[in-house]
Amino acid sequence: YVYRNHQPRPDVLDYSINNNLLNYELDPNHAVTVWKVTSSLCRQLKKIGKMSKKHGRIIKAACMLHDAGIAINFYQQNEHLMYTFLNSEINGLSHREIVMSAYIAAYRYNHHSPLLRYKPLLDEDDVRVIQEIRVLLRIARCLDRSMSGLV
Repeated sequence: YVYRNHQPRPDVLDYSINNNLLNYELDPNHAVTVWKVTSSLCRQLKKIGKMSKKHGRIIKAACMLHDAGIAINFYQQNEHLMYTFLNSEINGLSHREIVMSAYIAAYRYNHHSPLLRYKPLLDEDDVRVIQEIRVLLRIARCLDRSMSGLV
């Protein structure tokens, strides 16, 4: 029935991310630029850190939705980003991957944050990857501060 009457989505994660970009009225060009720069930095620095190809979907979700907290409050966007990210419909990621993406995207979020609530989902390597990628995301975001895509 689905194949006959509807067009199945080739990638559920991309579809979910695009829906959230539209729902929160985020700039898709800025999001894609930040994602491309962050991915490039991760590829170039993967020998130094714990990052690997398996983190690609986590990086994509974190980068594409890193401004989602602005939809609630511009000045406290990181606190609202955690709530927004963890409670949004992001299909295509496991619960663990959603938590990792949320912590990566909320790069200014206090380290004494409710990470303990998600301790059963994350191991030491996950925490290390979160710390490494969140720095690269912050660099990418600063490089495209003008939101022009000219990095």
